[in-house]
Amino acid sequence: MTDQTPKHPRPCGVGGCPEPHRGRGLCILHLRRYRSGAEPNLPVLPSSKGLTLADRLAKKSKRNADGCLIWSGFAPRGGYGMISFGKRNRLAHRVSFELANGPIPGGMFVCHRCDVPLCIEPTHLFLGTAADNTADMIAKGRGARGSRRPNAVLTEADVVEVKRRARAGERPWHIAKDYASRSAVVSVLSGRTWRHVQ
Repeated sequence: MTDQTPKHPRPCGVGGCPEPHRGRGLCILHLRRYRSGAEPNLPVLPSSKGLTLADRLAKKSKRNADGCLIWSGFAPRGGYGMISFGKRNRLAHRVSFELANGPIPGGMFVCHRCDVPLCIEPTHLFLGTAADNTADMIAKGRGARGSRRPNAVLTEADVVEVKRRARAGERPWHIAKDYASRSAVVSVLSGRTWRHVQ
């Protein structure tokens, strides 16, 4: 699959303006000038008003070599695509799924077979529960676990040693003195964290 690294924002359509576009291909300053009539001849992109939701999805997506239909509209950094409709923002992949398959039952997730968050191709999407979504994430190796978590204080070797010392009868507070975080050691010994390491 292709790597979906965040792209640089599209620049304003007015030559020489370094600001990112805000709407209709213009930065916020030029968009305001266009809408107020101060500069009516700016190079604006056509409005999406009057287009159906399906047309808007098609207009803002492009197929890649892997068969994914990649959303090119707004997407929070590293996240899923968003589309506004009826004065509210919705996840683009959920909208695409609904257009192809009908309403999404309450509490259900729309998961990606292709593991590409910006993909809105309906055949790459499937319904699942929160547990299905988590199991799919772990099966694909995306779930950060252990020392791969960005906020991990201990390593796998530390945890093995902490548990070995506790089994040998050493007190938690005494073990914790040898590590950066007492609460991390207590969490290991209470089973709140690192249950997958013996």
